[in-house]
Amino acid sequence: MLDYRFFRWQLLPHDRRFGIVLKIDGTGWKKLSRLQKSLSVIGCMAVIILMSFIIYSAVSLPPAQNPAEFYILNAEGKAENYPKQIKIGEHFSVNAVVVNHENQSTEFKVRVINDGT
Repeated sequence: MLDYRFFRWQLLPHDRRFGIVLKIDGTGWKKLSRLQKSLSVIGCMAVIILMSFIIYSAVSLPPAQNPAEFYILNAEGKAENYPKQIKIGEHFSVNAVVVNHENQSTEFKVRVINDGT
C-alpha cells in the first residue's frame, strides 16, 4: 500500500525535505593507530550486537505472567512462628491468603489434610 505522504515528500525541493544527514569527518580516523582503529571497530560491533540482543529479547519473550499468590499467616498475621505441635482439642488459627493477579475471576480450593483425612 502506497502512502500519499511519500509522493508529497518527493515533490518538495531537496532543501525543504525532512531528512537526517550524517556527516562523518574522516581526517581524525587517518591519524589513529592500527590498534585504535581495531578497537574502535570492535567497540562499534559490540554495541550493535548488544543492541540486537536487547531488541530481540524485548520482541521475542512471552508476556509476563501474573500468577496468583498463596501464603499462610499465623494468628498475628505474620508469615512466621507457625504452631508445630497441637494437642487434641486445642484451638489454633492460621490464615490462608490467596491473591488473584490473573486479571479474571478464578476459583481456588484450599484443602487441609491431617493424617490422610
